[in-house]
Amino acid sequence: MLKQTVVVLLLSSLVVACGSTNKKQQADKLTNQVETDTVKSTVNEAKPLLASTLILEDIQFADGMVENKIKVECKMLQSLSESIMTTSERYPYQFTARKDVTSDQANNKVVKVDYVEVVPQKFSIWSFHPVSVATLKVSLVENGKEVKSATKEIGSKMAWGTCDRLEKIARAGGQFVAKWTAKHVN
Repeated sequence: MLKQTVVVLLLSSLVVACGSTNKKQQADKLTNQVETDTVKSTVNEAKPLLASTLILEDIQFADGMVENKIKVECKMLQSLSESIMTTSERYPYQFTARKDVTSDQANNKVVKVDYVEVVPQKFSIWSFHPVSVATLKVSLVENGKEVKSATKEIGSKMAWGTCDRLEKIARAGGQFVAKWTAKHVN
């Protein structure tokens, strides 16, 4: 009798678990389909340079600071750039990449972002797996002179893979750069 009860409980929990997984997968598929069909980003659209247009310098790592493996495999620079462009859409200015600027438009303000330090794996006593930390520096340059700058250290311990943590840090860094720029641009 006890064996039958245990078997029935195991089978019923298995059926319930399988049923809820299928519903969740169907809901995720529907949600993903709706998001990709309805959301349209304006990041890649060409915009004319206005007085409130800022030039975003090419983002770089400090010399000799990051292993080539991290540079090649992780998309930190791309994630940071996309995050800056996407987040800045909320603010009353717009960014344009340095490659899209002509020489007569070079007198606009320039925002320069560099990774000063990146630690891909740092062991912490409070974490079961390594954490990652990156320090970025954002500078506002006007007429070739650095007017204002700030550094920010951002860490992540919530993703399992090194690249996942570093890309999460890059997305958070993009939000910081956009918000900081909005506060310091006149």
